[in-house]
Amino acid sequence: MKKKQHAEHENAERWLLTYADLITLLLAFFIVMYSMSMVDAKKFGAVSTALNRILSGGGLLLKGDKGTALAATERYVPVDSENLRAVMQEIITELKDRNLIAKVRVRQDSRGLVLSLSDKVLFESGKADLDDSARVVLDTLGTVLAKLPNEVRIEGHTDNVPIHSGRFDSNWELSAARATSVVRYLTEHRVLPPYQMSAAGYGEYRPVADNDTPDNRMLNRRVDFVIVAQHPVNPADMTRQEEISNARDSHGR
Repeated sequence: MKKKQHAEHENAERWLLTYADLITLLLAFFIVMYSMSMVDAKKFGAVSTALNRILSGGGLLLKGDKGTALAATERYVPVDSENLRAVMQEIITELKDRNLIAKVRVRQDSRGLVLSLSDKVLFESGKADLDDSARVVLDTLGTVLAKLPNEVRIEGHTDNVPIHSGRFDSNWELSAARATSVVRYLTEHRVLPPYQMSAAGYGEYRPVADNDTPDNRMLNRRVDFVIVAQHPVNPADMTRQEEISNARDSHGR
């Protein structure tokens, strides 16, 4: 004879499980809200900037031994014109330590910080292929520039002497090719990420001196590294351009 099965008793405490889940979710919610209220505004702004870069298709690159990776980090907040003064001193110190102080002129203007290299430091006359010695200078500058998130614009310039070369028909083409050679070296050797750089050739049309003497023409034949300030300074607010003659500084004059 089969025993009569007793009906299962309903668990009157089952509601406690739902209640416990609700309390847990509420606790997690308030912990998240509290954490967000404690976030440093500057770091939050850095994350927002990083996300905006990624969502707009630019991405953020971190250089490593095994390639590149996307990342969002505070170092990608651009340095403004005021803080570029500290960067300028760091660059000068780095150049002195590597005995390259006489090869680079540093100044600050309305665009940001400008590092000028004579064409003979990087190229042979009338050519756009980098010399072997140029790589040492570019690696040194890249060490400092890699710490900055600012746009770096490489500008090629020439004097007004017409070029006579089978490869280049004008100073426009020579200056553009030289700027591109520098950008290609810095990007191919992963010194700087490609999205951070641009190249421009101005030929003879943006001189820093009159082309009336050999010395002045030599000043005009140059490659400029322009570290673009986040908020460019107003030229009217500057009593004069702060050009630092590194060669004089290295000799204590």
